[in-house]
Amino acid sequence: MGAALRDELLNREIFYSLEEAKVILGAWREEYNTERPHSSLRYQTPNEYAEAHFKQPGATRPRPPQADVSLTTPAMIFKPRTNTMTLV
Repeated sequence: MGAALRDELLNREIFYSLEEAKVILGAWREEYNTERPHSSLRYQTPNEYAEAHFKQPGATRPRPPQADVSLTTPAMIFKPRTNTMTLV
């Protein structure tokens, strides 16, 4: 959503007030979640995916399919006080 939000809205709009930004962003978010299918959700809208998986009694919270990168990507440990990062 971050890249789409930036490319489709934030880079193209000038907001003249906080209220205007809230209204425009709210309309964009509503369209994004209710009308636009997402490939990561098997081409369902986020609302359709949620209805299919989260509203059933006793349903667990499934995650969209993702590649397992745990064996190929090194773990990163952040050290907030020193602003450094160590690859393990």
